[in-house]
Amino acid sequence: MAYRIKAGESVETALRRVSVEQLDKALAALDEPGTDVHQAVHEVRRRSKKVRAALRLVRPAFPDFVRENRCLRDMARALSAPRDAGMLLECLDALVERYGECLERGAFDDLYARLRARRMREVVDSGLEDRLVATRRELIALRRRVTRWKLDARGVKAIRGGFRKTYARAGRAMREAVAQPAQGQMHEWRKRVKYHHQHLRLLRGAWKPVLEALRRESSELADLLGDDHDLGVLRQTLLADPALGSAVVRATVFALIDHRQAELRARASWIGHRLLIEEAETRAGWFGALWELFRRGAPAIPTPRPRKGSA
Repeated sequence: MAYRIKAGESVETALRRVSVEQLDKALAALDEPGTDVHQAVHEVRRRSKKVRAALRLVRPAFPDFVRENRCLRDMARALSAPRDAGMLLECLDALVERYGECLERGAFDDLYARLRARRMREVVDSGLEDRLVATRRELIALRRRVTRWKLDARGVKAIRGGFRKTYARAGRAMREAVAQPAQGQMHEWRKRVKYHHQHLRLLRGAWKPVLEALRRESSELADLLGDDHDLGVLRQTLLADPALGSAVVRATVFALIDHRQAELRARASWIGHRLLIEEAETRAGWFGALWELFRRGAPAIPTPRPRKGSA
């Protein structure tokens, strides 16, 4: 089923349902015969982040938030090293695809080989196979607890505080990142936008034409900030390990990173100011009223159709 709260469904029921669905998909990725281990890691991390986003939506009304959020966070962190090693290769691929015409053929062959070797070492050193076995046990235990999750509030009261707080944090993180676009500030902005994006997905049924448009904007913004973050990690990795490529290769990669990050940040700033410009209390207020109508089964607000013959 879709990652959203359905009409007529209580927030508590929806929280349990979407969380179980995501955890089941994570377990399926681990249990699927022949699944690539790196793809399994990606799926587990992706699904756990979606459950964390759902928890943040109901955070003020969920007494067990701290424990369950920490469980999911630690689970994803334990799998981060192999994922990051693979991400470096993907990031270099993206740069070559975008700027390959400006590069000599095979310019980065040696760097690719060293990054692949680094990836293999991360898999071995992290004890990934054992870690995935432990992760499976943790997912099963968490899934059992999900069926007993309780909220202290209902209806709009269960979601308004979490929605408002996440939106406010995303706006604040944007202002800080635009003022000082360092790696830490950009990463924080990305995290807050990702949570807001997932909240829009969960709640889009309340007014699909509008909220779906906002969701698409937030998705693009999250992708831009994600690409920016990955480029920053690639830069930090090369700076920390001089053995990764010659001085010429490293200087070339740094120049490409600088150019691409400038493009990404300009676009992100434009979208971010459109998406996050409203005061959090105002956004939460009009959304809360909209959600109450949706919860009570009010007719869906139709998408306006252009008049015949209009330009």
